[in-house]
Amino acid sequence: MATRKKSKDTEAGASLFALLPHEGKAEAVLRERAGFWALSREAASEARRELYVHFRLGEAGQFGFPYRQVEEILPAGNLAKVPCTPEFIAGVVNQRGNFLTVIDLKHFFQTAEATYPETASIIVIKGGSITAGIIADEIHGNAEYDPDALGAPLAAGNISNQQYVLGTHDGTVTLLDADALLSDPGLMVNKAGQQQTQPYISKEE
Repeated sequence: MATRKKSKDTEAGASLFALLPHEGKAEAVLRERAGFWALSREAASEARRELYVHFRLGEAGQFGFPYRQVEEILPAGNLAKVPCTPEFIAGVVNQRGNFLTVIDLKHFFQTAEATYPETASIIVIKGGSITAGIIADEIHGNAEYDPDALGAPLAAGNISNQQYVLGTHDGTVTLLDADALLSDPGLMVNKAGQQQTQPYISKEE
C-alpha cells in the first residue's frame, strides 16, 4: 500500500511539474504575462485620463483646470474694472447678458506681477454653485492627465493654500481645483473690499 501511495504521489508531482513552463517556454510565457499586465495597466490608465485646459500666468507659471470644471473661454478685451473691490478682482465681463466676475490669480496667489497682454483670455470655471472667470496670459490648448499619476501638491510652487491644487502634471503644470478655489472664504467681499458673508462672485440660485 505504501509503495502504491508513493507512486501516486510521484505521478501527481510529475503532472504538476509538467504544467510549469521550462527553459525557452518559461521565458516566452513570462514575457507574454508581463506584456498582458503592462497592457492592462495602460488600458486602466487610459480609462482614467481626463482633459484639462492648459494656460500660462506670468512668464513661467503653467496651470490647468480640468475640462469638467470649465464652461468656456472668452476674450478679455471687454473686461471692465469695478471700483472699491480687492486687487484680486480683475473686473467683470458681460456673459450673454449676465455680469461675470473675473478673478486675477496673480494677485490672489501673489505669484507674479499682475499685468496681462492684450491677447489675454478669460477661462470661465464653475465650482459647486459658483461661476467665475479666471484671466490668463495665454491659453496653450488642452492636454490629458491621469488623476492617479499627478505629482504631490507640495510641488506646486508658490501657492500658499495647497487645497486649491489637484496635483502637478509632468512636474511642470499645476492643476487647480475650481471647487476648492471658488469656495474659499477669501473670495467673499463687499463693494468696499471688506469681507462679508455673501460671495462677490456669481452664485446660482
